[in-house]
Order: sequence, then structure tokens, then C-alpha cells
Amino acid sequence: MDDRGLLTSFLICKIGVALAALAFLVIILSMHASVGRLAEQEDLTQLADAIAGAIKEIDSLPGEAEMRRDLPAISQQFEVVVTGERDSGAQVLRVHVIADGEVERVLALTNQVNEGEFTLTMKNPSTIHLTKAGAIQLGLI
Repeated sequence: MDDRGLLTSFLICKIGVALAALAFLVIILSMHASVGRLAEQEDLTQLADAIAGAIKEIDSLPGEAEMRRDLPAISQQFEVVVTGERDSGAQVLRVHVIADGEVERVLALTNQVNEGEFTLTMKNPSTIHLTKAGAIQLGLI
């Protein structure tokens, strides 16, 4: 009788250890997935900031200027949508970077971009090209 109790206690202990190890693995896998999503969102944020930064920079330059910048490389497929509107004499741009997540930047500029009202869409661009001669011309390559 004493041997059966010892065997039962031993088996219950082993089952408890196995369940604890399984729970630990589940926690590690869920943390890994959330860290991966956070890294993907950070990539989209860097890309949106690079596009918005280049546009702000050329808007602030006096006179005529031309700028070509390589965009940060992203491992996932993405789409960039830049929308321009005129609002009370100011140029408002919305830069959307869309993949599994989405990041948006809104800019108010002093110079007109692509004749004011426009939508520019490009999948996986690697370069932004800007020229300024009175108004700004924006292109994604």
C-alpha cells in the first residue's frame, strides 16, 4: 500500500512539472509573437518618419532644390499612400504606410505639393524623389 502512494505521488509530481514546462513554453511563444509584431510596427514607423522628414526638409529649403533619398528597407510587403489637400491656403499631406499594421503622419506645409490635391500610391518603394521649384514635386520609386 505504501508503494502505491509513493508511485502516485511521483506521477503527480512529474505531471505537474510537465504542465509547468508546457505553460512556460506557451508564454515564451506568445511573447515572441508580440515582439515580432512590435518590430514590424517599428519598421513601418521608421519608413513613415523617413518620408515625412524628407518632405519637411525640402519644404524648409529656400529657393530651388532637388532631393533623392533611399528609404529604410523593410522585410515585409507594404504600401505607401500619400494624399495631399489644400486647406485654407496651407498644403496638408497624409502619409500612410500600410502592411499588417498601419502608420500615419500628417504634415502641414507652406509650399504646394503635386499641384495641391492628389493621391500617390506605391507598393514597396525604395526611394523618395523631391524637387522644389516654386512648388514641390513628390515621387516614390
